[in-house]
Amino acid sequence: MDITNVMRDLAALSNDKMREVNARAGDAHGVNLTQLRALAKQPKTDHALAGELWRTGDLDARLLATLVDLMSGSPDPRRA
Repeated sequence: MDITNVMRDLAALSNDKMREVNARAGDAHGVNLTQLRALAKQPKTDHALAGELWRTGDLDARLLATLVDLMSGSPDPRRA
């Protein structure tokens, strides 16, 4: 997977209602975590992609980067 496709998928999954619900809980992401976890399973162990996602600065992308890195065994996507 490449960053362009992943960001497109994230945008498609983003939901304003989910963002509102999460904001009430003190969070700002707009993608359902179950959907985010499913998306993270696609690249599985792509540490380089996780680094690219992290550098976007987008909260949903950073959450996805963290999940991808957790699956790869790398503890910190900021180091990619």
